[in-house]
Amino acid sequence: MKKRKLNSKNPKYYPVEEDLVKERKELIATIRKGRKRNVNVYAVFSEIE
Repeated sequence: MKKRKLNSKNPKYYPVEEDLVKERKELIATIRKGRKRNVNVYAVFSEIE
Protein backbone atom coordinates (compact mmCIF):
# COMPACT_ATOMS: atom_id res chain seq x y z
CA MET A 1 0.00 0.00 0.00
CA LYS A 2 1.31 3.44 -0.93
CA LYS A 3 2.01 5.86 1.92
CA ARG A 4 0.43 9.31 1.84
CA LYS A 5 2.65 12.34 1.55
CA LEU A 6 2.55 14.72 4.49
CA ASN A 7 1.97 17.70 2.22
CA SER A 8 -1.17 16.21 0.71
CA LYS A 9 -4.52 18.04 0.81
CA ASN A 10 -5.90 15.66 3.43
CA PRO A 11 -7.28 17.87 6.25
CA LYS A 12 -6.09 15.57 9.04
CA TYR A 13 -2.52 16.75 8.44
CA TYR A 14 -3.34 20.41 9.03
CA PRO A 15 -2.87 21.21 12.73
CA VAL A 16 -5.74 23.09 14.36
CA GLU A 17 -5.36 25.12 17.53
CA GLU A 18 -7.09 23.59 20.53
CA ASP A 19 -9.02 26.81 21.19
CA LEU A 20 -10.93 26.38 17.91
CA VAL A 21 -12.02 22.78 18.50
CA LYS A 22 -15.33 22.31 20.29
CA GLU A 23 -15.87 18.81 21.69
CA ARG A 24 -19.03 17.30 23.04
CA LYS A 25 -19.62 13.88 24.55
CA GLU A 26 -22.92 12.03 24.28
CA LEU A 27 -23.73 9.01 26.39
CA ILE A 28 -24.64 6.07 24.17
CA ALA A 29 -25.01 3.22 26.65
CA THR A 30 -24.34 2.12 30.20
CA ILE A 31 -23.08 -1.44 30.62
CA ARG A 32 -23.36 -3.17 33.98
CA LYS A 33 -20.19 -4.97 35.08
CA GLY A 34 -21.08 -6.53 38.40
CA ARG A 35 -23.03 -5.08 41.31
CA LYS A 36 -21.38 -1.70 41.80
CA ARG A 37 -19.45 -1.15 38.55
CA ASN A 38 -20.97 0.44 35.48
CA VAL A 39 -19.16 1.21 32.23
CA ASN A 40 -20.33 4.30 30.36
CA VAL A 41 -19.95 4.38 26.57
CA TYR A 42 -19.64 7.84 25.03
CA ALA A 43 -19.55 9.18 21.47
CA VAL A 44 -17.16 12.14 21.09
CA PHE A 45 -17.87 14.73 18.42
CA SER A 46 -15.30 17.38 17.47
CA GLU A 47 -16.26 20.52 15.59
CA ILE A 48 -13.86 23.13 14.25
CA GLU A 49 -15.13 26.66 14.74
